[in-house]
Amino acid sequence: MCVDGPAMPGRPVGRQPGHARACHGAARASSRRWLEHRDRSGGRRARHRRGRPHAPRVAEPRLHRQPERWSMIGRPDTVPPGTLYGIGVGPGDPELLTLKGLRLLRSVPVIFTPVARPGARSYAREVVDQFLEPGRQEVVELCFAMRDDTAGMSRQWRTNADTILGCLQDGRDAAFLTEGDPMLYSTFVHITWALRERQPDVAVQVVPGISSIQAAAAVTEIPLADRDERMAVIPASYEGVELRSTLEAFDTVVLLKVASAKDRVLDTIEELGLTDRAVLVERCGRPEQTIIRDVRSLRGRRLDYFSLIIIRKSADVGRSRD
Repeated sequence: MCVDGPAMPGRPVGRQPGHARACHGAARASSRRWLEHRDRSGGRRARHRRGRPHAPRVAEPRLHRQPERWSMIGRPDTVPPGTLYGIGVGPGDPELLTLKGLRLLRSVPVIFTPVARPGARSYAREVVDQFLEPGRQEVVELCFAMRDDTAGMSRQWRTNADTILGCLQDGRDAAFLTEGDPMLYSTFVHITWALRERQPDVAVQVVPGISSIQAAAAVTEIPLADRDERMAVIPASYEGVELRSTLEAFDTVVLLKVASAKDRVLDTIEELGLTDRAVLVERCGRPEQTIIRDVRSLRGRRLDYFSLIIIRKSADVGRSRD
């Protein structure tokens, strides 16, 4: 800082000799202080010096390396992969879709839906079709034809798994629709195994849904289990002795997919004296839902694929409710 002495005649203020000497001396002292500060700080310049304005700080550009992600061809990729959501859409009533399932269903850009053959209708898609946005969302049908050829089925699972992985590799989230619950007799179980086999660290999240078992118990008002009772859920294709022993051992038995084994099931139920304890529910939750409490009338009738029978030994199965 320069301090002016008395002004000399004929010279303007700020141009006095003493003023010049004081300014030069102050500048030399300031330079010495700056050099000492630089030496103490390891040769780096001080950010600012006393009496001077702060110099603007300019951030140095930094390159942040993105974490490596998996790639279908085995090389790192910088695009974060998407997540596959297995969404259980419930038994058939769109209002039984969970809030979480609905939120994710509307948020994903790609939706995979299983079909029995190319061009066939998807039951799971029918349930939630009103919530989809075809102009924004891509719906991909994956064929899961039921075969007796195990090797052919395995190839089918792997092919569909590769299709899903290709979508996730592009960084897009996707939903896989399944009727009922994804973890109960569901196509999603097999596709998850195939995905893990191809890519162990693939991101998968399961969104549970209401199963047809729970929904059928609700519409028929049949309790599935109480206190220390035991319940079994089995496919109706269980062969003779196993089916009979299961019906004998459990208080409540739910038989799924009864259409393919209807006559054998009816024969076994009648032999055990459980005909009056059985109720059939067909296409539960849909507008065409059917409840048949007299299973004797099923003889000679063709049943829908989505049919089940609840057999409860306790006498509290209401006969007058429809």
